[in-house]
Amino acid sequence: MTSQTEPAPQLANITRRDGVCGEYVYTAEVTRPGQATKVVQFITGLFGNTYTVHMIDGDTRCDVSEAWRYGSPLGPEWIRNFYTAGGTSR
Repeated sequence: MTSQTEPAPQLANITRRDGVCGEYVYTAEVTRPGQATKVVQFITGLFGNTYTVHMIDGDTRCDVSEAWRYGSPLGPEWIRNFYTAGGTSR
């Protein structure tokens, strides 16, 4: 998590693309203060009773811990909630 005093990044062009086997991907352009804009992807699908979100941020791929905290299902509002709460792959 980032410091609560650090401003949330600006988000733009949040789009959805369907994947395979019920998975889908949201892509967002993320701009943190003083950094270049980068494209971040969030991938999910409902696997049994487990709600899982994977995040791809550059060369980093990680699972988002307790993804349910940011809402359900994954979508633009979920992504905004994630970053407002200080979510990051760093």
